[in-house]
Amino acid sequence: MAKNKSQKVGKVKISACYMVKNAEKDLRRSLESLAKYVDEIIIVDTGSTDGTVKVAEEFGAKIFHEPWKNDFSTPRNIALREAKGDWIVFLDADEYFINDSAKNLQNSIKLAKQKNFPAMLINLVNIDADRNNEFMDSAYSLRVY
Repeated sequence: MAKNKSQKVGKVKISACYMVKNAEKDLRRSLESLAKYVDEIIIVDTGSTDGTVKVAEEFGAKIFHEPWKNDFSTPRNIALREAKGDWIVFLDADEYFINDSAKNLQNSIKLAKQKNFPAMLINLVNIDADRNNEFMDSAYSLRVY
């Protein structure tokens, strides 16, 4: 029996999950930064009227539609339920990996597993795109688990 991509020895299957609405530009940048390093992309769209869904389709995402009900937990739980990965990378559409750093996900997750860590904090750097990408602040946030 042939092994598929996710069954390679030592490979961890990674799901990238998003909940989005009208995030066409941001989603493209985010997906470009990590799509080739994950096994699947799960998008829960909460009512986009722009090209967000088309962008998700271009990246081969599994797309689910859930009308926005002033509740972040419903779309987040749909994404988590549908994700088949061993580990989840859950990002907002305007969050992205810089300088091809997503290539480190597989090894970082393996290291976390060896140390029995169930999750990883990611250093999120906030920049103001309207002010020439001016640094605003940074903080560690749970995005990989």
